[in-house]
Amino acid sequence: MFTTENVTRIAFSVDADCFDDPKNEFRVMGRKIFDPTFLTGIKFMIILFVPAIMKIFPVSLVLN
Repeated sequence: MFTTENVTRIAFSVDADCFDDPKNEFRVMGRKIFDPTFLTGIKFMIILFVPAIMKIFPVSLVLN
């Protein structure tokens, strides 16, 4: 919560109220980005161990 609050204040000049509202949109979206899923794990493994396959099948690591 502290990190989200600071990033929103510095980067966006917005008071996110993460401490008062645990369901804040900034926190929810931040968790979605960094929440590991099975598919994200597979993508990381492909990129790490078989980088040549990225040229054939472009895999995006950004949100699914």
